[in-house]
Amino acid sequence: MRRRVAFISSAVIAAAVLAPVAAAHSPLFFTPKNGSPATPLRVADGTVSIAAYGRLTGASPVLHLDVQLPAGAREPLEVLVPAETAPFPSVRVEVKAPGTGWRPVRPLAKPQTFFEPYGRQTYIRTHRGSIGSAVGGSFLVRVTLPAKLARRFVCVATGSREVFAEGVDLSSAQQRIRAWARG
Repeated sequence: MRRRVAFISSAVIAAAVLAPVAAAHSPLFFTPKNGSPATPLRVADGTVSIAAYGRLTGASPVLHLDVQLPAGAREPLEVLVPAETAPFPSVRVEVKAPGTGWRPVRPLAKPQTFFEPYGRQTYIRTHRGSIGSAVGGSFLVRVTLPAKLARRFVCVATGSREVFAEGVDLSSAQQRIRAWARG
């Protein structure tokens, strides 16, 4: 009986330790075509936690993310930069809800540094807000590079349900994230 209890306890502990990796967010990567609101990076279920990695440059100073949300959903929205980056001046972040104009997401007064175990990277959180409404629908997120900067690497994170995308190779995704952070 003791062995059985010990085995079950070990299994529960192992599941608790491994669950954060198995339930990690889904990594997405912006491409230059996502600079137009007509061709944003699309997220079909905005309740699922995603992290979209992109580069802003003088040639590609804007990124767009289209997040589909059901009526009544309110999801977190954060913008992160690699920890090696000076966080300010920060990028401009705006959200457009269905049937409305663009509203700014203000930068944090004090950026927050944290280690993210999935990508094994340290980030600086520069913006925190939310998206969603009673109506639901397609929400556009626009991230714009300030004219003063030559480039900026950004990660736009949203969604609250941790579901790892099927078919994603964890090792390959981590390598892409590390390459993105190094520039």
